[in-house]
Amino acid sequence: MRRLLLYMAPYKPAIAASLMFLGVNAVLQVAGPLLMKMAIDRYLAPAKQQIETPLDAYLSADPWVGLGQISLIYLAVVIINLAILHMRQWYLHGPFKAIVTIE
Repeated sequence: MRRLLLYMAPYKPAIAASLMFLGVNAVLQVAGPLLMKMAIDRYLAPAKQQIETPLDAYLSADPWVGLGQISLIYLAVVIINLAILHMRQWYLHGPFKAIVTIE
């Protein structure tokens, strides 16, 4: 393991960026189910007592408009998540290729 870490030492910035992308990816993956929960609890099967969310001030009271807004937010989350996954792979492709091909 120590030998592998020595090979990875010159690539610390790329590995740090990749770990940052991994953290953002984890947060965005949780956002999808939370948005679905908001859509169901607020518009599809409204509860008597609603839990306040940070997005309440920006969402419409009309169910169709609100569902459209949540759908657009969800689409943005998916697109950002895919971009971050791509960037993470792009950043790590060079360092891992160099580490694996060292003889």
